[in-house]
Amino acid sequence: MQGDVRATLFWISWVLAGGMLLPAAGCGGGAEPRLGLYQRLQSGDHDVLVAAIVEAGRRQDPCAVPYLVELLENDGADVRMFSIESLRKITGRDFAFRPFDDDLTRRSAIKEWRKWLADRPPAGGEQGGGG
Repeated sequence: MQGDVRATLFWISWVLAGGMLLPAAGCGGGAEPRLGLYQRLQSGDHDVLVAAIVEAGRRQDPCAVPYLVELLENDGADVRMFSIESLRKITGRDFAFRPFDDDLTRRSAIKEWRKWLADRPPAGGEQGGGG
């Protein structure tokens, strides 16, 4: 019960602080289960987060890509590993990101991911391969 209260307080403070990412244009569409996925992709609970990352990859959900790119900076190597695997499933790209590389090398690949995100068509547009 105390954990439920903590989780609720966490989400309330997160939303009030403006930390909640909203689904990209064309990704909300009233799909309540998917909104739940995007919330779980921001969870402070490690197990919930990893399960959401794997689910996003399994669904090949292009709307989850911005969340997964942000997770490439996570302190946990396992979170980074699951994130890049899901990104590969969804986009066919990896921009030479390796979850166990040093921070500087990972930052370079994350910069490429962010550039690609900024340049790509809106969600629902064409998703390319290779990278």
